[in-house]
Amino acid sequence: MRKFFVLPILVGLTTLVISQESGLKTDFTNPSSLPLVRNGDYVIRGTVLVQYTGRDAVLTIPESLGITELGDAAFSHSRLTDIVIPKSVKKIGISAFASCYSLKNISFENGIEVIGDSAFTGCSNLIRISFPDSLKVIGAKAFSGCLKLVRITLPANMLYISSSAMDDSYYDNNNANGNLYYSYYMAGQQAGVYNYSPGFRSWYIGTNPVPQAVLITAGSVSNVTSNEAWFMIQLPAEGSLLTAFTGGSRGDPYITVYSINGSKLGDDDDSGGNNNAKIELMATGITYIKVTRGQNYTLNVRVE
Repeated sequence: MRKFFVLPILVGLTTLVISQESGLKTDFTNPSSLPLVRNGDYVIRGTVLVQYTGRDAVLTIPESLGITELGDAAFSHSRLTDIVIPKSVKKIGISAFASCYSLKNISFENGIEVIGDSAFTGCSNLIRISFPDSLKVIGAKAFSGCLKLVRITLPANMLYISSSAMDDSYYDNNNANGNLYYSYYMAGQQAGVYNYSPGFRSWYIGTNPVPQAVLITAGSVSNVTSNEAWFMIQLPAEGSLLTAFTGGSRGDPYITVYSINGSKLGDDDDSGGNNNAKIELMATGITYIKVTRGQNYTLNVRVE
């Protein structure tokens, strides 16, 4: 089973070279039937910035362009040192700023929600970055290879941070035990560290690790093969009846449900019959479901 899965809106972007304008990259968040439009140094399809063709080092993207997404590789290998991203931009696509070796400063207006996989990979001169309260998701390897990045400021209401977000980044040579740590901040206060010690990689909220979890919605997840698997679901703030049960396992699955702060809400071993687990409970907000001892099972989730 693949862990660290992020919502399809984050990873479902496709990059290709289109024949009518050699070298321009695009994605299909907007229908591919929409025309490519040039507006100065910006190539746009619908509301997606497909490619920036300018050579400025310092750039403010005009909000008047109406861009809601920076497409895959839109700025990759550019000479940017400083960029301001307007509040109209909600998503940053896969590898949007990959290998921007000179990039030092990024300013986000409140509006950004999703940082895609490998969005800033290889930005080796980026030292610190601060995200506004609107940010919800940071994808896999988003800051991979950011060799100088030592501080990230995150909002307190984050939904998901991939456990590989900081792979192959800054190494603290002064750490006596050789582990790698990244300070991160929520609501202006240091909330904990990203622990990169051998055998365990996780983000922490306070002293509680955020598990390496598959982000799911109500429905089913088939062919789960891991002996221990974590799932995360976003429930309404007012609370819901959550039902989770396994089926088809050759093992003896055990389900445990946790709140976002790590408190155990409930657990079950065999209530589903035939050694399957089933649990029903009230939960609210971000909720984790942990399944152990399963073999090739299906996890079924209902929200009422």
